[in-house]
Formats: sequence, structure tokens, C-alpha cells
Amino acid sequence: MSYKWQDEKRNEWVRRFCEDLRTKHGVDAQLDVYEVEYGESFSDYMTSRINYDCEAMLFVITPAAVEAVDQSKTGGVHFEMQIASARRMREPAFRMIGIYREGKNSTAYLRDHRYIDFRDDSKYQERLKELADSLWHRSHRPVLVPPGDDEVTAAARAPDFAAIQQDLLATDGFVVRAATEQVKEQGPEAVEAHASALRDRLADKSADRRGGAAYTLGLLGDERAVDPLIAALKDEDAVVRVAAARALGRIGDERAVDPLIGALQDEDEIVREAAAWALGSIGDEQAVEPLIAALQDEDERTFVRVAAGETLGLIGDEQAVAALIAVLQDEEPPVQRVAAYALGRIEDTSAVPDLIALLNDTSREPHVRSEVADALGKIKHQQAVDPLLAVLQNREEDAIVRRGAAHALGMIGDERAVRPLISVMQDPEEPRPVRDGACGALEMIGTPEALEAAREYRGETTGG
Repeated sequence: MSYKWQDEKRNEWVRRFCEDLRTKHGVDAQLDVYEVEYGESFSDYMTSRINYDCEAMLFVITPAAVEAVDQSKTGGVHFEMQIASARRMREPAFRMIGIYREGKNSTAYLRDHRYIDFRDDSKYQERLKELADSLWHRSHRPVLVPPGDDEVTAAARAPDFAAIQQDLLATDGFVVRAATEQVKEQGPEAVEAHASALRDRLADKSADRRGGAAYTLGLLGDERAVDPLIAALKDEDAVVRVAAARALGRIGDERAVDPLIGALQDEDEIVREAAAWALGSIGDEQAVEPLIAALQDEDERTFVRVAAGETLGLIGDEQAVAALIAVLQDEEPPVQRVAAYALGRIEDTSAVPDLIALLNDTSREPHVRSEVADALGKIKHQQAVDPLLAVLQNREEDAIVRRGAAHALGMIGDERAVRPLISVMQDPEEPRPVRDGACGALEMIGTPEALEAAREYRGETTGG
């Protein structure tokens, strides 16, 4: 759980929120005040929990938290958001959930994410249960009654059609997704009936309804909506343009590539970011050069450059390698990190010397160097083994970097790393995240000696 420390009243709400998730709904919500012992490092806690252990990050949205993340870029919440964003790039299933507590604006990192609204205390218990159900992946869909051979027009006349349409246009993401799944289970006739109504909504007078329709058409994967969604990229409202770009990315039709490339020049930075993500979902190589330009533009907003960098990694075209190597030296740590991530995805060995240089640069932020280690592990070049071992065995290094080095050594699989990894894993003076990382690396390498040592360690640390 990520939140901005403020006054006692606000902090107490967060503590109660965490306790209610744990005691009333069985959600293993973790809060720093309960998890970090005196003398332990908050940075180690944040990096180990967000980078490896948790399934979702709950970000409590208040004006002070948004200001810390987007403007001053200081403190624990900014650090946690950077780590969470990096993990989401690696693992799309990892969720970053906005918990709206105060204010009207979210952080740019979450602006296109569906949130849950806790601003009305009278609805606290209701919202808490909705959140817990989502975290437990519980569905509230009604029992499916197959529609038989009904035509699309008959599906549109179904008694529940209007109610489902209302849910498909709701502002609550949980409601929209549940309604979308309900429609899909009713069959192709129901999908087309609802999609047709939503396509008409793209011309609605209300920007909220236009944006909601675009978002849901993306969830439905409606290929007939591609042309009207392309037109919606020119909508007067930026929120509608964002929803249209995201929907086109989900649908994945190549007709959207050129319009989305054009949207990289949109006047609104959130639209530019959405266009970059959408191009990554489609994966067309036509987008590589415009994305390189966005990545290299030092006047562009950092989160847009990050989206461009990740998309280049997803597309995986080697013509992006030189540009990605160049921005490893960028002044913005998130840009350095995404460049390392993308180079790891492309797996071009020409990047290895520059990645090793950045790994060895202790002036760089730990989460950047950890991403560099991960990239070296994915490329699997033998030249990286000795530098990674040096980082692993250096007790002066940050724990997150050492754990990243251990994981990278496991991915490379060189047996020279077995003894050093065992030594670190078996040392009770080493930080637990580093020891756990060494154990995981040994299991990946998989030699009899490595597996035996890992089994012994697992038995000791789990009480088995």
C-alpha cells in the first residue's frame, strides 16, 4: 500500500483501510508501519515488496500524494510509483490501483487506470467489498442463460439490454468489466448488439459517454469500431482521445497504426502516452522511428518517453538499439530504466558493454541498476557474468541491485555463479531479499549442487 504521510487523521484512515482489508476480507494488505521493524530500511521494504512480492499496489490518491509524485518527485510515494511502473512494464498482470480518497486529479502514472472511489465515507463498506472482490478475482456476473439462436436485433430487445448498456458506460471499472464479460458470455449476437449501440455513443454530446463507449468497445474487441475510433482520435476532449487510443491498441487492427503515429503529436501528453502504449499493443514496425523520436525528445514529458521506450522493447526491432543505448545516459532515471528494459527485451548483444558500464556506475539510482542487471540476464552474454558476480558479492551495494544481479545470474545459467550464490544465500548476515534472490537464481541454474542448497534454504526459511 502506497500513501503520502500527512497528518495523523489521514494516516489513521490508511491504517484502518489496511486493517479492514485484512480482518474483514482476508486480503493480505501490507503497510510499512506494520512491516518495517526499527532499524530496518524503508527502501529495502519498498523495493522488495513492490518489485517481487505483492500482486498489486494500492495508491491512496490525495492532492499531496499527486504533488509528490508528479511535481516535486520526492519521497517514498514517488519512489514506490517508479518501482511499481517498472514492474508493470515487466509484468502486465501486476495491478496499480488508485484509491481515490481526496481531490479531483490523479497522478499522471494512473490517469488512464480505472480507480475505486473512497471519497464518500457513507459508501466506505460498499467500496471496500468491491475492492476486495476485485483483488480476490470474484465475479458478480449473473448465471449465464444462453440466448439460443436469437439474432442481433432480438438481443437488442432483451429485457436486460438497457441495464447492461448502462453498466457498460459506468465510471466504475469493476462494473464495466463485469458487464463486458456478461455480454461476451451471451454470445456474438449480444456482443454485436451492444457494440452497435456503443458505436452510436461515440457521437454522443457527453464527453463522458463518448469516452466510456470508446473504452468499452476496446474491451469488447469490436473490429467494426476501428474506423469510428480512429475518428475519435480527433475528438475535442482529451479523455475521449485517450480512450480511443487505448481501445485501438486493445483491438490490435493495423489500420490504426498511422493514426496512432499521428496521435504521438497530440497537444495533450496523456494522449501521446496512450498512443505509444497502443502502438506497442499492435506491434507494427512502422512505429519504430516515430517512437525513437519521442524517446529522444528531452522536452517531452518523462512518462511519455517511458511509454515510447517500453513500446520499442515490445516491438523488438533492432533498429531501435542505438537510440536505446544512447538514452541509457539520459538525465531522467525512468528513461534510463526503460531503455535498459527495452534492450533486455530486444536481446541485442551490442548493448552489453554499455549496460555493464551503467551497472557499475554507483551514482545511478538502485532501481535503474537493478533493471540493467535484469537486461543483462535476458541477453545472457557471458561477458556479464563477472560484473554481476562483483555486484552480488559487494556488501556495500544496495540490496535491490544485488538481488537483481542474483536474478540475472540465474537467467544466464553459468555454473561459475553457483558457489558465490550459495555463499550469499547461506550467510545469515545478508539481507533477506538478497538471500531469497540468490536462492531463486540457484533454482534457475538447476545443477544438483545448486538445487540441493536451495532446497535446504527453503526448508530453513519456511520452517519445513
